[in-house]
Amino acid sequence: MTLEFGTDHIYNVDTFNEMRPQSSSTAYLNKAGSKVYEAMIAGDPQAIWLMQGWLFMDTGFWQPPQIKALLSSVPQGKMIVLDLASDLEAIYARTESYYGQPFIWNMLHNFGGTMELYGMIDIINNRPFEGRNMANSTMIGVGLTPEGIFQNEIMYEFMMENVWRKEPRNITQWISEFAVRRYGKYNPLVDKAWQLLKRSVYNDTISIIHDNSINVFPTQSPRLIPPVHETVWYNPKDLYQAWGYMIQAASEFTNNKLFLYDLVDVTRNSLQILAINYYVAVTEAYFNQQTADMALAGEKLIQVIKDMDTILASDEHFLFGKWVKSAENLASIENVIVYIFNARNQVTLWGPKGEINDYACKQWAGLVSGYYLPRWQLFLDMLKDSMYNSTGFDQVYFNQLVFTRVEQPFQNNAPDFPTTPTGNPVQISKTLYDHYQPDTESEFFTKLYKKSMSSPSTFKQYISKRFGIDKIQQKDIGKKLNFRNDGKYEVRRLK
Repeated sequence: MTLEFGTDHIYNVDTFNEMRPQSSSTAYLNKAGSKVYEAMIAGDPQAIWLMQGWLFMDTGFWQPPQIKALLSSVPQGKMIVLDLASDLEAIYARTESYYGQPFIWNMLHNFGGTMELYGMIDIINNRPFEGRNMANSTMIGVGLTPEGIFQNEIMYEFMMENVWRKEPRNITQWISEFAVRRYGKYNPLVDKAWQLLKRSVYNDTISIIHDNSINVFPTQSPRLIPPVHETVWYNPKDLYQAWGYMIQAASEFTNNKLFLYDLVDVTRNSLQILAINYYVAVTEAYFNQQTADMALAGEKLIQVIKDMDTILASDEHFLFGKWVKSAENLASIENVIVYIFNARNQVTLWGPKGEINDYACKQWAGLVSGYYLPRWQLFLDMLKDSMYNSTGFDQVYFNQLVFTRVEQPFQNNAPDFPTTPTGNPVQISKTLYDHYQPDTESEFFTKLYKKSMSSPSTFKQYISKRFGIDKIQQKDIGKKLNFRNDGKYEVRRLK
């Protein structure tokens, strides 16, 4: 390999990544690290070991003695630690700068390539410099480690300026200049919109470890208990107001592809948050046995999902058909069916039976109407039948039914989806804004924000508090779980 490609003497080996060693003995961990390094230098005496620091997020195992034992198994300077998620947790700060080993400060930002408007811009603006300037710092660079990059472009541009920046920026000024660069000219309404986005969706300071593939509408698989509990780290009314400002400015940007893309994206995210209100109304009406109220809230929930598909269909970047077509174009004649299956499966079940279900979910036109909408319609129909027949809602049965009726058939039998956009995004967005504007004024969203400010910051913590479950095992995160009345859970099994 070296003869063919050459070498920079840096080799990536990730020991114990998302798995625990068989022993927590410091002697064992030090020896394990030493053996890895010995194998490296046997092949290249100048070898430097590059290792993800993600394993150290598991504080149940990796306490300071264990971390130090592994890191000190290699001579200082002969290991580089990728601090994989410095934006989520500054591991270097609790390990004395990785006990002298060089590290790279990284922004993880995104799980599964999902699409929610999201960022921690204050943290990204300050924490890299804190890491660089702390006593005895061994930080040697910054980097990106997302699981998908085709979203929230602003965060990646902002983060990578830290390569040459010497101190935190004036974010307000930077945002104004970003909008001018992005659209080619200044507009006061656009500036107001982006300032609102900056202080809301792009400034998470409370949830911190926000997994945007969990509990997000409408991509979350429907359930009644535990309730779908979407974390909202900002006042939704800021998002809605930004949406309004962009519509007001749209007449000056009708031929600006980046503006239209952002308008569709902001509209999409606004509808996503609006859906929370309708879902909560459905569940409250169900538990209160209010048939008419549940039917009305259910109609609103279905309609907002349909409207999301409509706005997404107006921009080529949000078309599920293009994703599938790109896979088809890569395939040879004999394996085209496999490529198409994998394209559909990866963003839905991700495994024959939903082994990593919804982890890489996407809000794309065609996928919303052809996959997520039928799931929610079946959920509402079963709630209605449960209320009518005075029987409890059976979540386990629903999970089985939605798999056989919606999820599994979609993998092979879904129709072809459009690869070209439909409709005028400005007109569609304005129509939707006018329609939903009264609902955006609901006090529900103010209460939702206040509740999120005081609620646990992660889904796992929420489950623990709500159901008394001490721990959801790492291997079960992202799977469909059946929760029992005794506070235990079971992984959904499909035959």
